[in-house]
Amino acid sequence: MKREFLINISILLGLNFIVKPLYVFGIERGIHDRLGNESFELYLSLFSIAVIFQIVNDLGIQTYISKRLSESPGELGAIFPSLLGFKFFLGVVYFVLLTGTALLLNYDWSATLLLLGLGLVYFLSGILQFFRANLAGLGKYRRDSLLSALDRSLLIIILSAMLLLADELDFDLSWFIRAQILSMSLSVGIGFLVLRPYLRNLKFNVERSVLKTQLLNSLPYALAVLMMALYSRMDQVMLDRLLDQSGEGGVYGMSYRLLDVFNMIGFLFAGLLLPMFSRMHANKEDVRPLITLSSKTLLGGIIILATSVAMVSEDLLSLMYPNLEVSARNGEITLYLMGSLIAMSGAYVYGTYLVATDRLKQLNYVFLASLLLNFSLNLVWIPEQGAVGAAKATFITQSLVFLIEFMWVFKLGLIEKRKVLLPLLSMILVMIGLSLSSPYWLPKGLWYSLGSLISLGLVSGFILGMFPLKDLLDLLRSKKL
Repeated sequence: MKREFLINISILLGLNFIVKPLYVFGIERGIHDRLGNESFELYLSLFSIAVIFQIVNDLGIQTYISKRLSESPGELGAIFPSLLGFKFFLGVVYFVLLTGTALLLNYDWSATLLLLGLGLVYFLSGILQFFRANLAGLGKYRRDSLLSALDRSLLIIILSAMLLLADELDFDLSWFIRAQILSMSLSVGIGFLVLRPYLRNLKFNVERSVLKTQLLNSLPYALAVLMMALYSRMDQVMLDRLLDQSGEGGVYGMSYRLLDVFNMIGFLFAGLLLPMFSRMHANKEDVRPLITLSSKTLLGGIIILATSVAMVSEDLLSLMYPNLEVSARNGEITLYLMGSLIAMSGAYVYGTYLVATDRLKQLNYVFLASLLLNFSLNLVWIPEQGAVGAAKATFITQSLVFLIEFMWVFKLGLIEKRKVLLPLLSMILVMIGLSLSSPYWLPKGLWYSLGSLISLGLVSGFILGMFPLKDLLDLLRSKKL
């Protein structure tokens, strides 16, 4: 299982490290810089609303089917039609909720149409994720990995063509959303063609027992994802509504884009780990080697990356947004968000294990407390501090969730002090030391500084045993590769 994990996480990261950074830093960043903070603030607010209610469009089906097929692959033909039909019903509910939210928050008709357009993007994304969950549940991890970057790849091509014709098209937010709808529609079609060979024994009837079971089983998942989406995304909506047309949401979005693209790494880890943890739990296999490997690989890399980016954030943001003002405030926002990134990445490992082993009911209490805390902090700090207050609230909330999940898994006896805890603490201390001493040794120039910090961090990580060099060497020697 460790070998399969390393192969597929390499495919996932390889594809997504090329595609998503190219999209976020090349295309989306350029659109943000072109349209300005005030205009893009509206997009980020609408985007956050679409993400928050995305769980209604899924209701835990992706997680449920990935777990169920991991344990019983032969059930695909029986449950696929029922669950696909159920997803279309949930899509209708999703659009009703989006429309109601737009009315409640007093958005005008043009903004409501943009929100519904984003809703269509996420409805199609849910269908693609459903196809991918079936592939992952069947153990077709590599096909799932290849599909993970498809929509972004197509979107880069489509938006690049649109930006070349921007003046003729009078390019605005509506064109940006149309491009996303087109790329996602094409991706869904390709995803179905990839899954089609495994759907030969379909039973085209809706089994009410399957839907009832799915609804009951998925409610804890749906509640968990909804609360996590709320405490992760409500800050952008609150910035837009509490500080109307201030541009603070756009300022926050400048740094949040860094968090968003790097958070992809942990998200991909979680998507791959969930069916693996589920299968190992069902077979009563020892999960400690996989937890140790994923913890050290993910957190080691993220600690190095987050610390390095935080140290050069002002220069990096100035390069990314040549038409927008960058100040020390942007650096402070980025620092808090990079701290959040470390906490979120850890939660992707330990929280995923807790989900895979059916501890969601207890986890939901943690998420509820975190949601209330995040809302309260944003309500107090956003009017006073704007984007900086939102960043502080995110850091405190994500850190709390991570610490609780870490201690929970630690008490289960699945985290070894010598193999995981001590190397992680040592890695954090090394990067803090490099940061504090940087005025005395860090070379001038953005890329020299960033390269030096990451290089020294990687060397330290290998010395501290954070990266599975032995496992990688064994994998390369394997005749099965």
